[in-house]
Amino acid sequence: MLDQSQQLAADWLTYEQLAERLDTTPRGAAQIARRRQWARRFRDNAVPKVTLVLLPPDFVKPVRKAAKSSSGPSSDTLTEAVQVVVGPLAAALERQEQTTKALQAALDTAQSAEAAVAQLEVAKAMYDLERAAGERAVFEAQINHLQKLLRAARQEGSDRGMWQATAAAHRRPAAPAQRVAPSKTPLPVAVSRPASRTLG
Repeated sequence: MLDQSQQLAADWLTYEQLAERLDTTPRGAAQIARRRQWARRFRDNAVPKVTLVLLPPDFVKPVRKAAKSSSGPSSDTLTEAVQVVVGPLAAALERQEQTTKALQAALDTAQSAEAAVAQLEVAKAMYDLERAAGERAVFEAQINHLQKLLRAARQEGSDRGMWQATAAAHRRPAAPAQRVAPSKTPLPVAVSRPASRTLG
């Protein structure tokens, strides 16, 4: 890390400016800055945001060595080619990471919403059960009351029937006396005697 004096002496460059210093592409310059862990910041009041890279004051641009033979590309050429290929891949990987984070946040939000809906459904089910239990208790109390009234009515009807039977028995008339059949034996006939005459 550079101290404050070194940072003031160093240059803050954009990726395009750094690419000119390093004789490479802006993506290659970004890869080099990340690999060497150079300080980075955003330009103040820049729209859109512009990234600035702190180029150390003691940085020396590497000198390309001439190729010893024409049989193959030099190491610097290979490095630049790798940077050209890796640069877009790194950018795509970074975008993929951002997309993954956004999807994870959306998934967390959806899971939270599902949990809230599940809790709401459970609370509604509990409310319905409690309401059904209360209504059942009311119905059972009404049924018990009606059963008591029915038993009382039956008992009252039974008592009334017994009372009516007793009253009817008391109001029943006495049986008529049996008639005596006439006797077939003839009654004795009184024979009248003539009055006696007195002799004078």
